[in-house]
Amino acid sequence: MENTNRKQQKMNLKDMLDRAVAAHQAGQFNEARTRYEKLLDCDPENPDALYLLGGIYYQNKNPRSAAELITRAIQSAPDRDYFYNHLGLALNSMGNFDDAVDAFHSALAVNPQNPETYNMMGKVLRGKGKTDKAIDAFRRAIDLDPEYIDAYHNLGRVFLKQNQPEEAISVFKQLLEIKPDLVETRNRLGKALLFQNRIPEAIGAFKECIETDPENSHAYQNLGAAFELAGKQHEADNAFQKAIVFSGDSAEARHRYGNYLLARKRMAEAIGEFEKAIETKPDFAEAYNSLGIALKSEGRIKEAIEAYKKAIEIDPKHPQTYNNIAVALNAAGKNQEAFEAYGKAISLEPNNPHVFQNIGILLKTQGKLQEALIAFEQAASLMPEYADAYHNMGSTLMELGHMDKALSAFQKTAKLDSGNHSARYMAAVLSGKNPKSAPPEYVKELFNQYSNRFDRHLTRNLAYKTPQLLRKALDDSIGKHKKYEKVLDLGCGTGLAGEIFRDISGHMTGVDISQDMIEVAENKALYNQLHVSEINEFLSECREKFDLVIAADVFVYLGDLEPLFSNLEKRLNPGACFIFSTESYPEDGYTLQFTGRFAHGSGYIKSLGEKYHFKIDNVNPVVLRKENDKSVEGEIFVLLKAG
Repeated sequence: MENTNRKQQKMNLKDMLDRAVAAHQAGQFNEARTRYEKLLDCDPENPDALYLLGGIYYQNKNPRSAAELITRAIQSAPDRDYFYNHLGLALNSMGNFDDAVDAFHSALAVNPQNPETYNMMGKVLRGKGKTDKAIDAFRRAIDLDPEYIDAYHNLGRVFLKQNQPEEAISVFKQLLEIKPDLVETRNRLGKALLFQNRIPEAIGAFKECIETDPENSHAYQNLGAAFELAGKQHEADNAFQKAIVFSGDSAEARHRYGNYLLARKRMAEAIGEFEKAIETKPDFAEAYNSLGIALKSEGRIKEAIEAYKKAIEIDPKHPQTYNNIAVALNAAGKNQEAFEAYGKAISLEPNNPHVFQNIGILLKTQGKLQEALIAFEQAASLMPEYADAYHNMGSTLMELGHMDKALSAFQKTAKLDSGNHSARYMAAVLSGKNPKSAPPEYVKELFNQYSNRFDRHLTRNLAYKTPQLLRKALDDSIGKHKKYEKVLDLGCGTGLAGEIFRDISGHMTGVDISQDMIEVAENKALYNQLHVSEINEFLSECREKFDLVIAADVFVYLGDLEPLFSNLEKRLNPGACFIFSTESYPEDGYTLQFTGRFAHGSGYIKSLGEKYHFKIDNVNPVVLRKENDKSVEGEIFVLLKAG
């Protein structure tokens, strides 16, 4: 009778387990958990119930309870390798990396031929930066199971993360030789080829994916990225649009397309896509973050801050959002709030060099140069190849008067980033070289970065009033009520001079080397024509003649002014005015200062005027602006073209 009861009890327990497992497999997790708990009330050490209940807790992001339950399961059944595997995952989620690896080794002690153990251990090792050991684990998984798709994908992924695309390509091709119809693998191959800038091959791989699976949204998404890099904007747009369609108009596809538009500076369209993504998925924190980036790029700082706040409300543990909102708060002049946001970003991600870089920029704008330098040095120590950190170190060291150290920092920047024209130029300046002008690439780079904050920084931070000083000098020389039919604003920037001279101008043309500055000027609707060009190139190609030419704070980037005077002689009507500012130089000629800006002697200007038939009508010594709380001395010139 007793044996019969025991047999019946076992059958009941098995039935309870079967019912719990069925609910579990059907996704009815609450019911499954209740059934596992009832079974454990009857059989507290049932290894299957303990293990599976632990799995539910792990899925519900409660790794501690999961680890406790799976540990009890192991005590009841120590010979099941998969128990140890999932204990390893739970321990890793708790931050117990070493214990997690020990759990995987325990699994291998039970079954050294389980490829899944090696694959799981590889993912944990990869997540902790143990790249070489992760690669070994994934390779071992593939050796044990040559058709283990996930292990191939993980191995390729770690090679890409290590900037080894050729090895990743080899791994994906190896798998495709075994299983040629794997669309996801061919998609990954295309991404690896794209990473290596083998764009035509990548496009081919993505097209093969689409031939096999014509509605694969991920393949269309990647094809769009490949077309973008190939400079085929129309094809890229079509691919991204198809990705949206075949994803069922998913928020994720809208978001990815928005990021593509953002990268191409199509801000209005990007903002529209991010807003559609949020409409579809209101808790999409990443889309709010991207929306904030786009809004800030448009100068809509308040709206950007609100978007970032919403992203943080949804996901308060994303460090990049705190970094982004700090940048926006800084732009809004809310420095203390910016520091608090940077502090939160560091608490979440202590080794992020970009946050320290941004903290340094904020400190530098506040004049806290020594503290800023420490922040830039911290950024460089965390990321030794971080060219921008060395560049900021260089400019800060210059302001601190440490010219030799600044030179070393700029040379390091140029070595790390050969395309950084500013660093190369400043290294030349500090090396004692005296070029005839600043390289156009340097000027373009400088003002493209500066465009969104140019007006506010000059007028508020630097007490910049050069356009007003030019207008006063012109009025004093010629009279306040004279009108000028054709006006040319050289180096017009965002239009600060245009605002001052618009009322006495008929047709006003602006020229600047920076596309971003021109876009800001265009929004002010001051100019009849705007041109993106180096000013001497513009003058040599221009066929119009002008009655007034303005150059506010332009010659600081041009040392040798003779080509400019030669060009202007041909482009000014008789009696026309040429007004401009220079930084003071007590000798004849010109010199390149340690600031990277040129200063010109009044004798040099006079000799050029005589040579090219200009009469100096007025020269006024002035304070052009403030720099590090010191006055920058200069002159305002009014020249008249001989009749």
